Amino acid sequence: MGARKLTDTFLFMRSNAVQNRTFSGNLQSRSSDKEKLLDESANIELGTTQLNSGLHEWQNMVKSINFQFTVIRQKMRELVTLHDRHIMAAKLDDNLDEDQEIELQTKELTQLFTLCHRQLSQLTALKRKIQMSSRAQPERLMTNALSCLARTLQELSLTFRKVQSQYLNELKARDERIRGYLNVTLGSELTADDVAGLAEFDLLEPPTGDQTQLLLAENTKAVERREQEITQIVRSLHELNEIFRDVAQLVVDQGTLVDRIDYNVEQTQVRVQESLKQLTKADSHQKRDKKLLVIFVLACLVMILGTILTKASARHQVCFETTELSVRQDSISSQDMHITVERREHLRPKLLKETMQKAPA
Repeated sequence: MGARKLTDTFLFMRSNAVQNRTFSGNLQSRSSDKEKLLDESANIELGTTQLNSGLHEWQNMVKSINFQFTVIRQKMRELVTLHDRHIMAAKLDDNLDEDQEIELQTKELTQLFTLCHRQLSQLTALKRKIQMSSRAQPERLMTNALSCLARTLQELSLTFRKVQSQYLNELKARDERIRGYLNVTLGSELTADDVAGLAEFDLLEPPTGDQTQLLLAENTKAVERREQEITQIVRSLHELNEIFRDVAQLVVDQGTLVDRIDYNVEQTQVRVQESLKQLTKADSHQKRDKKLLVIFVLACLVMILGTILTKASARHQVCFETTELSVRQDSISSQDMHITVERREHLRPKLLKETMQKAPA
């Protein structure tokens, strides 16, 4: 049994452990000065500590998914090499170590695809949670990153499906070729061409009856193993098909969300432009309105006439008061003169009497 290459698995597990340890350490212990500055600036820009921790978790998951994509590409190249080496083998006997290695590589790739799909679902849920307390720019960046990861996973899934389908078709073609040789061997004697064909599988001498039966039993076992491999490949293709369908749905949802945002932005722009046109038209109508100008002129005239009337009434009041005062003064002076005349008339006899009394003396 061949040895498995566990370097990639070890690096992947170590990377996840380091990321988890770093994340939990940042939450439990005090950060360094640089981390404090980064955290404070992030808190100032994003608002809350909960959003900061959510972004840390988002970044760790994105890094993990990108690392898994790298591992998937490397393992897919190794799987293609194993497929080619297994198909190009000239012997009928099976290499169990090689078959087991192909099976392990296929299982690991399927598990990696499943893990990536699950983490993409977690990223979608985390994005919805971060949207509650984030601004438009981080939300847009997360949407673009999630769409990019989903498209990458979709492309890798499609490539893996093509590799598995090609390997499955090549196995079926090889089994049909082997069965064709077996039918020729059991149905009639071997011809020169059949012997030449069997020589490719290290059967250089014409087989006897016992050898033919033994060859039939061995190849029956080989066909059964091939059928098991084909069944395993078909099962992995079904699982991958489900992942591929979910990822496609995720890509469609993200595309629909982006299209809806673009549509809303375009509609907002159109409405703002229409509002600007309406305001410009209203302003021009307001400036050109003659009724408003007439009302303004009449208001000015009313104000001017009111001012004039106020001043005229004030002057009239002053004149009336002046006239009344002069009349009163005239009446007072006439009364004084009348009193003076009466006094003179009253004093005149008395003066005459005194004058007559002084005269004889």
